[in-house]
Amino acid sequence: MKTRLGLLVMALMLSLGTADLHAQGILREVGRGVARRAVNRAERKVVNKINQEVDKAVDKAVDKAIDKAEKKVQAAADTLAQAAEEAAVAFDDASLSIDLDDEPEASAPKGISPEVKARFAARPSGGKPFYPMKEGMVLTYASKTTKGETDSYSRMTITKIDWKDENNYTVEASTELLDAERNVLSTAPLTAGVIVEDGIVSFDPTSMAGLLTEGMQVSGDNFYLPDNIEVGDQLPDYKVVVSIGGLKTTSDNTSIKVTGKETLTVSGHAIDCYIIESSVSAKAIGIKSEMKQKVWYGRGIGQVKTEGYSKKGKLMSVNELVEVTGL
Repeated sequence: MKTRLGLLVMALMLSLGTADLHAQGILREVGRGVARRAVNRAERKVVNKINQEVDKAVDKAVDKAIDKAEKKVQAAADTLAQAAEEAAVAFDDASLSIDLDDEPEASAPKGISPEVKARFAARPSGGKPFYPMKEGMVLTYASKTTKGETDSYSRMTITKIDWKDENNYTVEASTELLDAERNVLSTAPLTAGVIVEDGIVSFDPTSMAGLLTEGMQVSGDNFYLPDNIEVGDQLPDYKVVVSIGGLKTTSDNTSIKVTGKETLTVSGHAIDCYIIESSVSAKAIGIKSEMKQKVWYGRGIGQVKTEGYSKKGKLMSVNELVEVTGL
């Protein structure tokens, strides 16, 4: 009886031992499966993370390329508006280099139209005209992105003034184009003429014809800026047409209105400015674009700051005076 009981106990122990070993085997297989799944999950996470980082890098590179292209397109548009508005050029494309062997002479600026004279003649003079009045003055402008980063400069020097009196004189100015590090891009300055008659500044875009590139033709109207403007004044519209070979660009400047006053500080000088806003409609190779422009003008200086806005009111470009000497 005892022997039979011992055998049963031994059989039970063996049975239990075998079951335990079998359970351990099952647990090991389960563990291996869990480990494999954990490794697979980790691998997937690593692969997904790598893919996300690659996607981010690609998106960043694409966004940077698009932003650079947009800046170049906007820079070209800013240059055209600057030439029409100030009869001086400030190219915003830092990659552009102009190679001129000889410095060209500017065309003689056109005089003030009788209609504009008559319109402001009854009003007393408001003070100095809105253009430089001293030979040797140097005005440096910065072209900035909407984030405030400077991508190029232009430097205008007043080279000659044919003086009659402070309300009647003719100015010759030369403009150099600079990159973001202020390295000169143009091998010769671009010259232009501006006439001041009875305190009215006449910006003549045709005086720039042929200066930027051989064969360039410019036609259109002058932009007139009297010295006795007041907030609320509506100024004459003007149109500018630039033709180079078979390419023609038309710019219509309308709804030109004096909207306010503001004092800006440049190189330690407080400059009292009048703000003039306008609508600009341009057409080139069949493509139309519309924008709003806001310009600050200071007496004895001219343009102090220019902002360009999209049709929906988004700030697109900024060009502002950052240094002035000889004032």
